[in-house]
Amino acid sequence: MVAGICLVGFSAIYGQPSCTIDLGPNPSVCQGTTVANLTYSSTTGDRYRIEFDPFAQAQLFTDVPITTLPASPIEIIVPPGAASGTYNAMLTILSSVPPCLSNTYPITISVITPTLLFGGHDVDSVDACVGYNPSIVLSINDPVLSGGLAPYTYQWQLNEVDIIGEVNPTFTPPVLMSPDIYRYRCVIEDACGNSLVTEPKVITIFDDPSVSITGPVSACVNTNFDLSAQVIDGTEEYTYRWESSPTGIDSWDEIGISRIPTYTLSEVTSGTHYYRLVISPDVPSCDNATSDVILVDISPNNTITLNSAPTTDAQTVCINTPITPITYATTGATGATITGLPTGVTGAWASNVVTISGTPTVAGAALTYTVSLTGGCGTISTTGTIAVTA
Repeated sequence: MVAGICLVGFSAIYGQPSCTIDLGPNPSVCQGTTVANLTYSSTTGDRYRIEFDPFAQAQLFTDVPITTLPASPIEIIVPPGAASGTYNAMLTILSSVPPCLSNTYPITISVITPTLLFGGHDVDSVDACVGYNPSIVLSINDPVLSGGLAPYTYQWQLNEVDIIGEVNPTFTPPVLMSPDIYRYRCVIEDACGNSLVTEPKVITIFDDPSVSITGPVSACVNTNFDLSAQVIDGTEEYTYRWESSPTGIDSWDEIGISRIPTYTLSEVTSGTHYYRLVISPDVPSCDNATSDVILVDISPNNTITLNSAPTTDAQTVCINTPITPITYATTGATGATITGLPTGVTGAWASNVVTISGTPTVAGAALTYTVSLTGGCGTISTTGTIAVTA
């Protein structure tokens, strides 16, 4: 009977299961941190003890005697002067009342001197117009975040001010409806309190462009003149489509495409010509703009026509005898110069008429005179001869 009782008691003791605990990851702490939290999810024990190896004890880690197991986490005291490294210990789980036997688990506490945080996101600058939808996701993966000690916290900022609720590793900027400069960046902090401020993503928003053009009030046929554009707002890079119309209202035709705000042209017909400009921004978010209409009066070339008798521009007269007056009708000019006349003969322009008259006082071979119009358009002249005999 006694032997049987002993056998039953022996079986009852050694048939009990071992105490268990489902541990979380081994804790890592920053150098100078004095508590490491060892988490667990479930256990069959209610007491524990921790025994450090000699290396850890040399850094002043202290064993924990058998004590009541707290709710997760188990707080492990870390000496404030502990050097960076990995420290080993044995965690024993016990039960103050059966049904489980003590069980031992190896654990480690890592003391870390964290490296500098390094990471970023897309920082390519963007110029756009109001209503721009960035349609991008800023993500801390360019380059991928490294260094420091997890877990990390994130706070996205706009122009150095926190964006409420944007505390994830990714951020999508909203549609931008006002002209301004938008600088998006992220402030990242690790478990040790080290922080990284990313280089900002800069989006510059402009008002949609407007455009006006200027040109000369008048120009001559077949003579180059310039039209110039003045653009307000927009993003500075445009295609310039220059157009003309016979009425200034409709029937607009393209006369040239350029990438600069000046266009040089000439017209082969006189009259009033109408011009306008349509600019197309390179940035799709910016609207096209059309200028007001300007007009340029295109003048024909000057003309000069003999207005006196047909032979008066080829006279032969005696010395000291008045010549038959020679007259020319002109158009467009504002004056004329007359050269090559015999002594005593003069020429003048007035009211669109050139008059050559006078009495030659010196005889000689036939002289060729030239009438050159001034002002107006074109280089227009004509010639004639006057011979003076003795």
